[in-house]
Amino acid sequence: MAHPFALASPSRWRRFRRLSVGQRRLLIEAAARLAWAAVLVRVAPFHRVIRSGAVPLGPMMAHDHAAVARAVRWAAAVVPFRTVCLQQGLACQAMLRARGLDARLHYGVATGDGLEGHVWVMLGDATLIGGDEASRFKSVACFPD
Repeated sequence: MAHPFALASPSRWRRFRRLSVGQRRLLIEAAARLAWAAVLVRVAPFHRVIRSGAVPLGPMMAHDHAAVARAVRWAAAVVPFRTVCLQQGLACQAMLRARGLDARLHYGVATGDGLEGHVWVMLGDATLIGGDEASRFKSVACFPD
């Protein structure tokens, strides 16, 4: 993991300042949602965690769903704590649903050298988060159900 102070590197701040105000807001929201998900994963039982991204649909907003997913992936790469598919999926799903988009969080399992779990987020037929590995996993639950 990168040193926590790497967040403040001059090149990252330059890139951040070059973003539009809307992109900055999206990135800050993604980092906050990731922090929320990381805390939740540590303190809440799994059955509550997995449903937590399924916030009620907000008013429909004109927004690029791919930009939300990009913001979550970029924020996940720079926050000073570990995020994996679960935290990223919860953050992305909550952000999309708050914008009136019916994002679905899929939980899947695979067997091989043991039991593995994976989370991915879909909006319609598009996989926005966790899609690189989703094909190896069998979906066993979808939230909201």
